[in-house]
Amino acid sequence: MYPEEYRTVGIVIASVVLCFSCCCLALCGVVAFFCVNGIPQRFHKPLEDAVEELQKKGYLPRLDDFDEDLRGEVEEKLPDLEDLEEVEKKLENVFSPKVALN
Repeated sequence: MYPEEYRTVGIVIASVVLCFSCCCLALCGVVAFFCVNGIPQRFHKPLEDAVEELQKKGYLPRLDDFDEDLRGEVEEKLPDLEDLEEVEKKLENVFSPKVALN
């Protein structure tokens, strides 16, 4: 039916796809394991050191600094309560039934 070379190529391609699929499945299993059980205690310090090193080099953002900056920006953007009350009074005057009838 088909030449012997085509059959061999098909077997090689199927083997490579099967190996790749098994590797992906194994990697998903490892990730699921760590998501459910967490990272073992003995790896915490090396991972923290590696993350700090990557943050120093600039490859990873420092989330602590970002969180503080974000809080500061939000607090600066929030208006004072008195200003909000003034705006509310102005809006009451604009949308009052008396104004709508005139």
